[in-house]
Amino acid sequence: MEQYHPDGRFWDPGRYLRSEIQKSLTMLSRKDVRWPELISSGEMLGKKLEEEIELVRRSQVLEQTKGENGGD
Repeated sequence: MEQYHPDGRFWDPGRYLRSEIQKSLTMLSRKDVRWPELISSGEMLGKKLEEEIELVRRSQVLEQTKGENGGD
């Protein structure tokens, strides 16, 4: 996302979501998957991704507004 899309610089700057996704993928590669924990992680990621999308939209609007107002 960061390399291939201009909005990538806004996405998950603290790498929290990406770390949680990696943790879930690692959990899936084990023999004894802890399904309740994995499902909970998936639900949390879904909610956080929706929030992240909204944050990116707000950031874009702020940047556009700054550009239109000469950076003020």
